[in-house]
Amino acid sequence: MRINPATAGKALNLLVDEEILYKKRGIGMFVAEGARRRIAQDRQRGLAERFVTPLLAEAKALGLTTADIVRLIEKEAEQ
Repeated sequence: MRINPATAGKALNLLVDEEILYKKRGIGMFVAEGARRRIAQDRQRGLAERFVTPLLAEAKALGLTTADIVRLIEKEAEQ
């Protein structure tokens, strides 16, 4: 792939800022301990913000109960 080296450098620095990677001067970059867990937590928060919160707002507007929502999700998961 043709990626601008400056763009790749910015991406690596963002990962360092987010404590996903860490630098060892003169040696290189390494994956930080707990990085996978941190990424998973961030993705879960994103899932909740983008999908769960709007789902709950719509369900409330429709007068659905928690049990109704669970049944809908289970039905969709079976398909």
